[in-house]
Amino acid sequence: VFKMRTMHPYSEYLQAYIYERNSLQEGGKFNKDIRVTTLGRFMRKYWLDELPMIFNLLMGDMKIVGVRPLSAHYFSLYSEELQNLRVKFKPGLLPPFYADMPKTMEEIQASEMKYLRQCEKYGCFTTDIKYFVLILTNIFTAGENSDSMKFLEAVLLVLYIYTILTAKMYLDWLNSYMIFLYTLFLFNF
Repeated sequence: VFKMRTMHPYSEYLQAYIYERNSLQEGGKFNKDIRVTTLGRFMRKYWLDELPMIFNLLMGDMKIVGVRPLSAHYFSLYSEELQNLRVKFKPGLLPPFYADMPKTMEEIQASEMKYLRQCEKYGCFTTDIKYFVLILTNIFTAGENSDSMKFLEAVLLVLYIYTILTAKMYLDWLNSYMIFLYTLFLFNF
């Protein structure tokens, strides 16, 4: 997954140590994470580190709604059942826990399990639409200055760029198809 680096080099090797020394705060992030650079804090605050994920979205490696990709350490904290379910589905830009806003790591895992079970039962498309509506509802009712509102702005920018690129590809295809039909018409094939 493409993402901007917001931590000092080799920070991933310190993750288990940081996990043992500092407890997780609400939302499953580390308290006082010393690995994050000053620029990284700014980028994370305004979700700028997520912008390279546009490429993952465009290449089809990710979808808009889905479980977030995890580091090896975070993945090891999940139950074996949830680990097996997570690898069956594409990761997403908007995590399903934005729909029910859990506070603890256990609640986040329960939220992801619920989402993945619904994907199995009803299919990803139907489940993703349902969760997308719930996520947008949570974001719009959270308030203008919230982190989720900043995230929404970043997601809307991603969707806007994706729409422009998709429309351009569609118009190129349509233009080629019209030229082909015109050629057929001219030569009466």
